Amino acid sequence: MEDELREKASGRHGAKLLDRLNEGPELKPGLQFYFDAWQELATDRQLGMSVGPIPGMSIRALVKELKLDQVESYEFQYLIRKMDSAYLEYVAEQSKKKTGK
Repeated sequence: MEDELREKASGRHGAKLLDRLNEGPELKPGLQFYFDAWQELATDRQLGMSVGPIPGMSIRALVKELKLDQVESYEFQYLIRKMDSAYLEYVAEQSKKKTGK
């Protein structure tokens, strides 16, 4: 899944983004799966005046596709939401810096 995501990213956003992905943080074993899933799910988010959260329907659809059990499903949804919240906070901070508001 990781190689597929990197290939898609390089095609859409060029070498600069691919370099940033390659220089990304080292994740503890087992966490790359969640990060890759979050990146894939992020393509479903609403864009408008600001960046919206990843739709719950998209997360649930991936849970079903991955055939996660109830405990895995809860953990997956929790971690994806936590990562997405952190990302949305970062985007809001960057927007405030740009606009000075």
